[in-house]
Amino acid sequence: MDKINILEAFDNGDLVIRDLDEIDKDSFVVLPIMDLSSYGSEIVGQLSDIGLDIFNDILNGKIQQPKDLKKSITQNTMSHFGVQIKRKSKGSKGKKLKDIKSMELTEFAAFSAILMVINNKLGEIIAREKAIVDFLEVDKQTEMKANFLTLSTIVREYHHNFENEKFLQNRELQVLEIRRNAEHQILFYKEMADKKLKGFKKGIHIEVDKALNEIQGRLQYYRLGLYIYTYASFLDVVLLENFDKAFIDSIIEDINNHTTQYVDFYNESAEIVQHMAEGSGKSLGMKGASKITGAIGKLFGKMKAEKQATKLNDSSKAIKDKNDTSLVDMMEKFANNKEAGVDDIVENLIYLENLYNKDPAVIVDAEYLYIEKQ
Repeated sequence: MDKINILEAFDNGDLVIRDLDEIDKDSFVVLPIMDLSSYGSEIVGQLSDIGLDIFNDILNGKIQQPKDLKKSITQNTMSHFGVQIKRKSKGSKGKKLKDIKSMELTEFAAFSAILMVINNKLGEIIAREKAIVDFLEVDKQTEMKANFLTLSTIVREYHHNFENEKFLQNRELQVLEIRRNAEHQILFYKEMADKKLKGFKKGIHIEVDKALNEIQGRLQYYRLGLYIYTYASFLDVVLLENFDKAFIDSIIEDINNHTTQYVDFYNESAEIVQHMAEGSGKSLGMKGASKITGAIGKLFGKMKAEKQATKLNDSSKAIKDKNDTSLVDMMEKFANNKEAGVDDIVENLIYLENLYNKDPAVIVDAEYLYIEKQ
C-alpha cells in the first residue's frame, strides 16, 4: 500500500486526521499493531505506513501534497494524532482474510481490525489453556483433553496459515467434529449431574462434603464441555471466514441456548446443595451452624454471573484435602461454577459481526489500532 494511494485517500476523504487526546478512549478497544507480526511483516508495515510514518514525510517536506494537510497538522499542533479510516461501503461481501494484502485501503483497515479481534481472542484462549489441561490431567478425561489440545494446536497454526485455503478447509472439518462431540458431552454430563441431584433429593447421599465434590466435578465437566463447544464455534467462524450476520447470529443463538440451560441447571443444583449443607450443620449439631447457614445463604444470594469467563478450578485438591476444608470453603468452590464462562467469546463474535457488517470507527497511528466498540 504505497504512500501515493494513502495521499489520494486523504484527498477523497477516506482518511481523516484525529486528535487521539480528544477521543473517548473508553469507547475504543486499543490493540498493538505489532500483535499482528505473526501474520507477516507486510501487514504490520502497511498499518504503520497509514499511521505516523506518512505524517513525518509530510511534515518534513518529502511529500508536497496535499498542502492543506500539512497546514492543518502544523496549526493544530496535536500532541498525539492518528488517522480514522472511513469505509466506502458497509461490509465487504465476498472478501476473505487471505485477500487482505491486495485490498483497497478502507477494506484493508477493516479486515486488519477483524484480524486483530481474532488474534486477541485466540490469545486469551491460549492463556486459559494451562488451567484446563491441569484439570483434565488430574481427572484423566482423555477425550476432552485431546479435543481441547487439538483446538489449541489449530489456534497456534492459524497465525501462519490464514492465507492457506487447504489448511483452513482441513482444520474446519476437525473443528466441526469437535464441536459435535462437545455438544454430546454437554448432554452427557448434564444427565450425569441430574441423576446425582435426584439421588440427593431422595436422601441417598448423607456425606455432604463427598456430595459437594461429586456434583462439583460433574458441573465442571458440563461447564468445560460448553466451553469447548463455544471455543470450537468461534474457530468455525474464523476458519470459514464467514462474518455474515445471519451465520454469526445462528452460532450465538446456539451458544446462548446452551448457556441458559447451564445457568438454570446450576441454580437448581445450588438450591439443593444449599439445603443439604444447611441441613447437615443442623443435624450434626455443628458448632456455629447458624453462621454456616448464613454464609451459605450469602453465597447463593448473589447469582448474577460476571461478565468475563472465570477460570476452571481444579477440584482434585478439594477432594484430597477435604478433611482440612471447611464446609463453607467447599461451598465457595462450588459457587465458582456459577458462570458458564463463555460470555467473552460471545462478545467477540458480536464484535466480528459488527466490524464486517457495520461501520465502526477504525483509527490507526504508528503503533496501535483503535477499534470503536459497538
